[in-house]
Amino acid sequence: MTPIMLEAGGKPKSGPVCDAKRISHANYKLAIKHKRQDNQEMFTNDLHEALMAIRQCIILENLACKVWSSETCKSGRRTNKF
Repeated sequence: MTPIMLEAGGKPKSGPVCDAKRISHANYKLAIKHKRQDNQEMFTNDLHEALMAIRQCIILENLACKVWSSETCKSGRRTNKF
């Protein structure tokens, strides 16, 4: 639906011109809604991936600390292997 068609039809509240305008407006609003949902989903997925990467780093750090502790702290006393 073009603006010229709307001007030619005046401002109808019923009929084919009004129906076409209403459908165009609804499609436009729906497209905006889908785009916002896609952006939100992408943000949510990116955030989830970042949080999982941080969690993985924390798990690896804890594991490294446990290994380091077990190797350097034999029988309750600390020894420096460096």
